[in-house]
Order: sequence, then structure tokens, then C-alpha cells
Amino acid sequence: MIKALLIAEKPSLAQAIKEGYANYPNKKYDITYLACAGHLMETLKPDEYCAEWKKWELDVLPMIPKRFQSKVSKNGFTRYKAIKDALKTNSYDLVINAGDPAREGELIVDEILKSLNCKLPELRLWTEDLTVNGICKAFDNLLQPQNNLKKAAYLRQWNDWLMGMNCSRAASLSTGCSISVGRVMSVITAMVVNRDKEIKNFVPEPYYECTLTIKTEDGSEFTGKLLREHNDYKFNSQEEIQELMNTATAEGKVIKIENTTKKTEPPLLLNLTELQKEAFSVYGYSPDVVLKAAQSLYENKLLSYPRTDCRYISENVASELDNNLRALAEIPEYSSEISRIINDVETLSKICKHKNKYVDNSKLTDHHALITTAKKAQFTDLTDIEANIYKLVARRVVALFMPNKLSAKTKVICSFGDITTLSEGQSVIQEGYSKVIPDNTSEKFLPKLNDDDPVDIVGVEGNILYTKPKSHYNFKTLLEDMENCGKFAMNKDNAKMLKNASGIGQSSTRDSIIKKVISLNYIAEVGKGKKSHLEATPEGNYIAEVLSGTELVNVDTTAVMEGKLAAVERGEYDANTYYLEMIDDIKRLTEQLKGLPKASDDNPLKKNNKYAKKSQSVNTDLLCPICGKQIMESDKGFYCSGWKEKSCKYYLGKEVFGVKLSLQDFKTLLAGGQINRRFTWKSGKKSNALLSIKDNKYKFDFI
Repeated sequence: MIKALLIAEKPSLAQAIKEGYANYPNKKYDITYLACAGHLMETLKPDEYCAEWKKWELDVLPMIPKRFQSKVSKNGFTRYKAIKDALKTNSYDLVINAGDPAREGELIVDEILKSLNCKLPELRLWTEDLTVNGICKAFDNLLQPQNNLKKAAYLRQWNDWLMGMNCSRAASLSTGCSISVGRVMSVITAMVVNRDKEIKNFVPEPYYECTLTIKTEDGSEFTGKLLREHNDYKFNSQEEIQELMNTATAEGKVIKIENTTKKTEPPLLLNLTELQKEAFSVYGYSPDVVLKAAQSLYENKLLSYPRTDCRYISENVASELDNNLRALAEIPEYSSEISRIINDVETLSKICKHKNKYVDNSKLTDHHALITTAKKAQFTDLTDIEANIYKLVARRVVALFMPNKLSAKTKVICSFGDITTLSEGQSVIQEGYSKVIPDNTSEKFLPKLNDDDPVDIVGVEGNILYTKPKSHYNFKTLLEDMENCGKFAMNKDNAKMLKNASGIGQSSTRDSIIKKVISLNYIAEVGKGKKSHLEATPEGNYIAEVLSGTELVNVDTTAVMEGKLAAVERGEYDANTYYLEMIDDIKRLTEQLKGLPKASDDNPLKKNNKYAKKSQSVNTDLLCPICGKQIMESDKGFYCSGWKEKSCKYYLGKEVFGVKLSLQDFKTLLAGGQINRRFTWKSGKKSNALLSIKDNKYKFDFI
């Protein structure tokens, strides 16, 4: 047998592959399984390339290594050594790269092999389904190394390093503030800032409507909007309405009835961004929470690979989708529908055996749409969030096999002298797929009417209304605009490029970028759950303002680079050309950022950063419980004044599991008292506890 060393991206993936291969009927490899745990390598720091680059000074920028190099990270040493030792034995015929089926997965394994100067032949195991069947199919179709994907991965890594080490440093040094910049990060900060400004500067404009209550001969009543012209029922003034109503008669008739049937097909399958948007709408989950749950479900073989931007499946995947459907049959919400579908050969065949709206090989990207697998979920083993995310994906799969939703819409035009009214009704004829994906359609019924039926006006009500600004961004709408940001581009070519690249940021990284911008306090989540929204902070407003004259907040700059990187990945653009353009781009951006103006002393970003004066500690009236000297208070904690002379090391921090203590809190604790607070523990769970000080350490008593 051929001896192979398989290197997986993480231990759980290695285990899944090992279990799958154990059931593989055509074994020709004797495999040793080893695993990374994410990136084991890290790019060298600036001063590791050049001692002069350790200085935080503008004159050393831009820093551009002649050749990018990496080293083993501290946390990765043990796993790296295991791979190194295995290769040293010279007992393998080839290496199997089993990184996740994506750009980053390609990079994680390749940078290790590159650092070890591995010359063995390499095969690529590529699977989006970690069930036994999925793993066996992957071994049937082992690929050659994905060189274009690899090139794009390295270019992205180098670009991130150059951006962080040069542009963030240049912006920080020139302004005197600690600033982090990035192609996508800076753009979305500006997007939120600009939306906030639109809302703040919005001036509501009044408009008027007039609603008439109309009665039929049989006594039925319904309402109609007074029409200004055609289907327009918004008026500029009450006088305009009154002038028109003066020409009305109390008695009128039906002059037109228009009945239409609206057919709505089941929606496309989910990709990661669509899942994140839907999970926010339904449950209020943030994008990073959704990805974490989806990744866990993938590793537990319940979902296909989640980091996908595709909403279609291949004919090959579709041919076995009935098995995936059967795995969902025990979910109470879907069981009756699935039972009906499974017994309907024609419906199954329509999706599973033919190209259709959802099954299209020509629309596939690196990955197919997000779907459930043929493995049955044990919901007792899942967290509530995982269960909810699983069901959101499951209902899309079920919906594919369900009928269209049919809605009846009715428009009735009535005439009363020289005025006309519009009445609209809507009802659901056939629920179809909306049985499993509710859309909250509100039904409005009109009485049965015929042309020329007599009708009377029995009531008139005028209303003054006001135009409304756009809503603040929330996680869903920000993701939508990141995905469809071509509308912000300066020209059609860049808009097209952004569309081809699926917007700014990858579907797999948008959540972490948004999370980072929030952690930097450039934008903030206001409120909780699905009613929350995003607003710019004073820091974010400053970032957008100071960068406004640079390309960093210009979506077009990102469009060009993202589009070309996607072309490198597809083998349609030369990687060396991209690299040279990237270097020119960094040089240009760095020079722009070197010229930013100094920030004022009251700038919010001057607090707690290496470029501002250190905050001064203040005296308190408390005494150190160890040596009796005076206790000092700083931004970060309370400490003994003997600390500087190193005579006493007493110190307790202000931040305790998400709770920031005030001086009064500390006085209470030092006096032997307790305070009741709601803490956020390392697990992410929150609960109340009593905090006290014992043996000069914080002590918790759980309530």
C-alpha cells in the first residue's frame, strides 16, 4: 500500500476523516493521521526582518520584506514537531493536505510543508461533508494541489501584514492616536458613520393621506385611499385633499376590479451570509455566533461546509438529497411535510434528478450551498443556538420540495363624482413552502364586488404623516451592504467587480471583521437581540473623518483588489502582477496616511494609547492591608504606593469578569463587605455572585 501522511486542519477533522476512511472499500493508502490546530505558523514581526523596523517612526515606513518568512508560533510548536518528526522518518510516499476546503485551509497545511522543505508528492482531500459517505467520495476524488488557491491565500496573508504593519502604524504615528486600519474594516466603519450622519441630518417632510370608509349595498364596509392620480395617494397639503373632496359625491360605483395571482417559488438555499442575516432576523444572533454554531455543526457532520458564498448545489449532490431529507423526518416541525414528500416520486425527481433553479453546476463556486447532511441530529447533544441554526438550514432544504406559495391580490377602483379611490385586498390561496418558512403575510379581505356595483361614502379620515430616514444599520443590513456594496462604487466596472467578488470581505471573514471593529470601539451594538442596531462611536466618527481623504474608505479601492484576488484564485490573473500592484498600493496608501493631521488633545482615541501621555494615578484615602501604606488608583486597578519602591506588591484589578469596580466598590470590599454584581464568566454565561476580598484576592460566593 502507498504510505501517506495526512495533515488535517484540526484534530476533529482528522478524526472524522479517519472514521470515514475506515469504511472506505477501495483502500490503497496506509495513512498516518496528524492535525494542526489552526495556524501553526506566523509571519515574522518587523524587527525579525530588520532591527531598524522595531522603531515606531514614520521614516522607516513602508516596511516591505524582500521575502516574506514565517516561524512556528508558541502554541503550535508541539503539533509542528510531530509533523516534522514524521516527515524525518522518510517512510512516506506522499502527503495528503486535509485542510478545510477553502483558501485558508490550503494555506494552513502548505506553510508547514514549505517551512520543512517537504519534497514529497502532494494530494488534496477536498470535502464539504464529513459523514462517512462524504469522506469516501473525497477519497474517490483526491485532487492535485490547488496552486491558484494557494497563491491567493499567500497574497491575502502578505497583504494583511503589509496593511497592519505599515498603514496602521502610519495612521497612528501621524495622528498621535492608536489607529487600526484595513481595507474592509475602514470601509464598514465609514459606512456606519455615513448612515448615522444621514439619519442625524434627515429632515422629515410631511405628506397627507385621506382614507374613506365605503359601504356596499349589502351593508359590508371596506376602506379606500383617495387617489391623487393613477395609484398615488400621497398629497402635499390638506387643502389639496379638501379641494378634491369638494368635487366628490356621496354615492358612487365600482369602476374597475383587478384580480391577480402571485406565485412565489421556494427561496434559494442558504450561504453563510444569508444564514447570518436570517439568524439575526429570527433570533437576533450576531454573525460570529452564527458561524461558530455552523462550524460546530459541520464538525459534528450535521451540516455541509459553512464558509460558502454559493446558494446552489451540483447535480451530483442533488442526486442524494433525498437521503438528507429523510434525516430531517423526525423533526416535529417538518415531519408531516417530509412524510408526504418522500412518498411523492415526482416531487423528489424534480429536484434530485434534473437541473433546476436550485441545482446548477454552472453557478457553483469553490463550495456548494449550505445544506444538512444525511446524519440525523440528536438535539439533546446540541446547544440551543446550534439547534436553532440547524433548523434554519433544514427548513430551506425541506422547502425545496414544497409547492409554490400562491397569493390572491385584488385592486378595486371606485368613483364618487370626480374622485376615485383605491382599495387593496390580499389573501393566501396556497401556503406552499411558507408552512415551513413563515413570511408573516398579513391578509386583508375585501367584500365580493362586481363592476358597476353601487357604493357609498360613509366616513372620511385625513392623516398627516412624515417621511422617515433610513434605519440604523444592524447586523443583517450591514452584511447585506457588505455583500452588495457595488452601489457605493464610483463606476460600473468596479461595481461589476464587486458583484463578481461577492462584495467586500469574504463570507467566511465578515463576521470577524465586524467583531473586530466593535472590539476596537469604532462601532457599537445598541440594544440586544433582533431589535439591536449598530451606531458609530466618537472614535469611529474620528476614524471616518481623518481617513476621508484616503483610499481606505473608498469601496472602489477594495473592489479592484478583491476582484483581482478572486481572479488569481480562479487562475485568471497573474499572481506576480498582483503582488507588484499590491506593493505599489501599500506604498501609495502609506504616503497618504503619513500626511494625516495631528489629533487634538481631547480626541477620544488619545486615551489609553501609546502615543498619548500615560494617565496619572491618584491617591485614595485607603490603606494597604499588607504594609499600611497609601492605596493608589489607576485606570486598571488599585495598588499599594510602595509598589514603585518594590517594597509591596499589593494590587487588585478594576475589571473583574466583565464588571468594572468603582472606588466606592473597592472601599466596601476592603472594609470586609460584599457587593452583588452580574458577572460574565469565561464560558460566556452570565450570573450574579457576591464579590468580596479574602487573603488579598477576590472571592466569589454564588447566589
